[in-house]
Parts: sequence; C-alpha cells; structure tokens
Amino acid sequence: MVALIPLYISNVLLKNRDHLERPEFEKKFGLLTLETKNDRYLNGLVFIIRRLFTALILVCLKDQGYLQIIFLAYLQSAYIIYLGLAEPLKEKADN
Repeated sequence: MVALIPLYISNVLLKNRDHLERPEFEKKFGLLTLETKNDRYLNGLVFIIRRLFTALILVCLKDQGYLQIIFLAYLQSAYIIYLGLAEPLKEKADN
C-alpha cells in the first residue's frame, strides 16, 4: 500500500504540471513543490522515493548492518549526484 503513494504523487504532479502556481493546487499539494523550481516539480517524488528506499533497506536488511551502511551510502551518493546535476531547488546554496 505504501508503494502506491509515489504513484499517486506522480499522477497528481504530472496531471497538474501546468497549474502548479494556482492557489488551490498550492493549498492542497504545495508541500510537494515547496522551494522547488517550476520545471523540476518531480523533486518531491524523488524525495519520497528516496525515503521509501531508505525504509526498505533498514527493514529488509535489519540483521545485516554492514549491508545497510553500503546501500544507504550508495542511495545518498545517488541523491547528491541528482541534486548536483538537476539543481531542483530555488536557492543555489541548497543544491
């Protein structure tokens, strides 16, 4: 059930990509696009997927601490590379 949340969020963002600035969209889903450039509206989805993978790694590999560290390091490295290449945030210092 939790895995369906990113699908729902991507559906909402893709369906409303031309209406991200409207007050009614910001009132309902503004947290998904908060501090994000308008052309990088899927950053909220990337953030949620990263959190989902983090939780899966911690739960599924609960007895293998060394694998948790390795996979979490790879996940964080990939996210840092994404932030550096895509620069999705409005403030340059946040990227």
